Amino acid sequence: MKEDELQELLEKANSSLQKGNKDQAISLYEEIVLSDPENALAHMRLAELYAEKGLKEKALDELLLLGNAYYESRLFKNALKYFLKVLELDPVQIDTRIKVADIYNNDELESKAKLEYIAIAEYYLSANNLKKAKEYAKKAIELKSLEALYVLGRIQYTQGMFKEAAVSLETLTKIKINHVAALLCLGCSYVGDSRYYEAVVVFKKVLRLEHENIEALKGLIDAYAGKGSSLEAIGYYLKGIDLMTKTKDFDGAIKISLKFIKSYPAEAEGYAKLAEVYEAKGMKKEAGDYYKLAGNYYQKQKAAAKAEYYNEKAEFLGKNIPSSAPAPRLKERRKTVETGGGRRKNTRRKS
Repeated sequence: MKEDELQELLEKANSSLQKGNKDQAISLYEEIVLSDPENALAHMRLAELYAEKGLKEKALDELLLLGNAYYESRLFKNALKYFLKVLELDPVQIDTRIKVADIYNNDELESKAKLEYIAIAEYYLSANNLKKAKEYAKKAIELKSLEALYVLGRIQYTQGMFKEAAVSLETLTKIKINHVAALLCLGCSYVGDSRYYEAVVVFKKVLRLEHENIEALKGLIDAYAGKGSSLEAIGYYLKGIDLMTKTKDFDGAIKISLKFIKSYPAEAEGYAKLAEVYEAKGMKKEAGDYYKLAGNYYQKQKAAAKAEYYNEKAEFLGKNIPSSAPAPRLKERRKTVETGGGRRKNTRRKS
């Protein structure tokens, strides 16, 4: 197609767009890019129109085509404009995000580059690509990002590098002293490294900051269990179960109750707590079974009053469990009655 014909077609497409005839405009712009693949204006208009019509994949194709063309030509500012539009439509376009981060870094826009490198590291961590996650966390750290130390600590913890994770997280929490997520990961790293006393200190600090932080309670359970401090571990098991039940996290409460019972099978209170969770969840049969177990264990411990209490609860629930069996069908039976004239008449009635 000749240049004057392309110009005429472009004017016609622009006119259709101004009149609000978007479908016709799309058709014309598509015709233009077929004849002139390097027409940036037509590609840009198509990207905008596709996005407006919800054609996300088509819009992304146009934006990436433009962005990558400028990037390869080292016209980075022009490329950035299109790459940012890509990320508005699809934040998980990780290759595009890497290019955006590198552009920011090359332009010495360190604060923006750090945020992008952290986001990339988080993406790879969630995808369990720990090598890539560590690579980009370190890029952010090179730009003096404190938050990247948290990401690096999580990566090291996931790799089982508990000492290294603790070092990264200690560096961060010395400056950001109330960074709850980092403190929780630090406490877990201490547990992994058998530094139980230090773990207890960290998890208790979290509870001072957030009184109902269930992850801190779980951490204290593991720390005290590791220390061999059964009494303290049991206390935090009970607090954790009560908190989860209060917040209606019944599945979580059941999970931690079963862990409690597995760790301390002779503790009657574990069975009682699990029964309470099942009852709160409306699972009466399971609740009754565990109330009965609690009663039996209290009986063995010669705690007669508690044994009686939980056995009565089990009996009460057992009586109030609705039957799941279908109601029996009522059979019809014949009844013979006397009628006038000495005749007998058969009638049916339900009994």
